[in-house]
Amino acid sequence: MKTVFKLIALGALAGMVITGISAAATESSDVTQDSKINYDDIVFALPNEVLDKMEALTYESSDGTSLPYRIYYSPAYDAEDKDAPAMLFVFLHGSGGRGNDNIRQISDQVATVNYMLSESGEAAFADIPYVVIAPQCAEGAQWVESPWAQGSYGTDEVAISAQLNAVYELILKTLKNDNIDPANVILGGISMGGYGTWDLAVRHPELFNAIFPICGSGDPTKAEALKDIKVWTFHSDNDASVPVQGTRDMVAALEKIGADVKYTEFTGKGHNAWRPAMDEVKDPYLLEWLFEDCRKYRISVLTTEGDELSESIENLRYGDEFTVEFDPAEGFEPESLFVNGEEAEFITDDSGKIYYQCVVKGDMDINAVFAKAEESAPESTDSKDNASAEATKGLSKNAKIGIAAGAAAITAAIIGGIVAGKKKKK
Repeated sequence: MKTVFKLIALGALAGMVITGISAAATESSDVTQDSKINYDDIVFALPNEVLDKMEALTYESSDGTSLPYRIYYSPAYDAEDKDAPAMLFVFLHGSGGRGNDNIRQISDQVATVNYMLSESGEAAFADIPYVVIAPQCAEGAQWVESPWAQGSYGTDEVAISAQLNAVYELILKTLKNDNIDPANVILGGISMGGYGTWDLAVRHPELFNAIFPICGSGDPTKAEALKDIKVWTFHSDNDASVPVQGTRDMVAALEKIGADVKYTEFTGKGHNAWRPAMDEVKDPYLLEWLFEDCRKYRISVLTTEGDELSESIENLRYGDEFTVEFDPAEGFEPESLFVNGEEAEFITDDSGKIYYQCVVKGDMDINAVFAKAEESAPESTDSKDNASAEATKGLSKNAKIGIAAGAAAITAAIIGGIVAGKKKKK
């Protein structure tokens, strides 16, 4: 059995965010997981509240770099529940958060972490397991060793910094040791951390599902590396610390290759673009985009064909339309189809292809069963022969010979009697 996923992304054009679900979806109403979160109610927590909820640790990289970091596990996180792995958010602070106290990366700026870890944030995302990592760059170092006032730079000329490489290794360690969904790793940062976000995503795009660099700059010549990553970036037109042209360059390069990029440019907000990014932008909110539009859901297809089982797993975003195409072996035909425990229908087109179509609205379990078609008994011109064959079924060879001989003798006697009767009449 061969099962093939075919994906059509709805709203995957550059600069667009999914706002609705196609009415053409079939059999999808039973797996709806629409959000009921009121994002207006999510307000930031004070730094002390955030620090109290995060464990302070230190990671030492392979080159000996010491990286202080804070980590948070949401109430829904369960290290043992492998069916519910967590989303991972990695946040890179700006220049004011540098040091080795494992505090200032949280206390210096009120950014996304303060909203995710607030009481209102925890309540809003109570059913979603997620983990937040906030590393701290050393005093005097930078996530990217390039002058901030320069804007765009080249990653071929600027090597990855020891600090950012330590973040990369820390992410790998967390993916290995914690119950994290590798399809749902999201990276973001502000100012110096915006630089770090663009840089790490370009160098290791395989790690990230989405990024949200705020008032940073990157290498626009490497935009192709980000073509499969969702991007939402922010900047203010009058930023005197990091030139807005750096973000504009990245956005233009991403739009040119048709990447999924969204750009919000503020007017007159100066360098502090992170607060308006959190508080002023709606439809969607940045948190809504992170937890819903960026999140990938697990689509599991279990196919049973006679005594054989096969499973295919795909990770797709909310609102993606997809088709599961089945290719059963000769002699097998569709018997039953269930989606999240509810009975559904196979679709068969004129060419004989068998498939199922749906729109992603949450995790989905699709169970398809194919049974061997029953073979009809061969037709016989003599019902007596069929009856005899059925009657002698299971007998020994000698018994069958005896029965055949007896039947022949009876037939001969009957024929002999008929012949004798005809002679008498004459």
